[in-house]
Amino acid sequence: MSISQCCIALLLIAGCVLSTPMSLSTSAAQSSSYSPLVKRKCGQRLMEPLRPQEDTSKRPRIEQWPWVGTLFIRYGSDPPVFACLVTILNDRFVLTARYCLTGGRRTVTPLDLAVRLRMDSFDRKEQTSTHEFEVDEFYISNTTDPLAALALLRLSSEINMNVFARPICLWESGDENQELVDQRGTLVGWQSNLFGGLEQNMRELNVVIVPRQMCPMLPEVMVGKICAQVQNDLTYGHGDGGGGLYVEEESVWYVKGIIVKFDVIGLEQQHLSFIDISPHLKWIRWIIE
Repeated sequence: MSISQCCIALLLIAGCVLSTPMSLSTSAAQSSSYSPLVKRKCGQRLMEPLRPQEDTSKRPRIEQWPWVGTLFIRYGSDPPVFACLVTILNDRFVLTARYCLTGGRRTVTPLDLAVRLRMDSFDRKEQTSTHEFEVDEFYISNTTDPLAALALLRLSSEINMNVFARPICLWESGDENQELVDQRGTLVGWQSNLFGGLEQNMRELNVVIVPRQMCPMLPEVMVGKICAQVQNDLTYGHGDGGGGLYVEEESVWYVKGIIVKFDVIGLEQQHLSFIDISPHLKWIRWIIE
């Protein structure tokens, strides 16, 4: 082998040796910067809500709750019907409850579902910026109790994250409700009217988490039950179905639970029961990541 050939061979070997750690370090740098970035992006509004004296309508706007969406079910050629609320977890997945995916006696398929984001009113004049998504697939959490089952919906296209559509953070501070007793949270939904329909505008329910035994209407065997008491004078109904229990910690918002089907809740006690998402976190992350 000539001297020039030896030099070329040595250069090739050196290049191979050098290229490997360089690619690894780049990958590691991307990985190390990616996770914190995702955490910083979730649970934060890009616009602060108006002060009460500045908001004469006293109704929540979607930029205040940008992780909230609305799920509809299609029945043939009829207009889509409200089913439940959903919570944005990332640019392709939203979270709701299993019971939301039932259309009476009919089996619901992904083709029957539609998710609308940037929507805080049923008034058509205010829906000019609403974004509607088809659903590619949905996943049901593995539990024997249908009341405690969650559903993840994979949207057909990516959500364009902006001031009106943001992901919320997943609560990861343990799975015991007792840790959260006396903590305040918010449920965002649609108020039912006297005619069995829904009011046009979205509303908030302020709640405080209380001991589990204060929600006696639910089976004791139910896994991951959180009990909360309504703080304001509003009542709740099917317009709140699938909604999340949102709690704030150090200016970051988290979803802690998903409301249990409204018709098994003790209405007279003004208590709400939620499915605790903590036992389902591994399953959620396995699906969405």
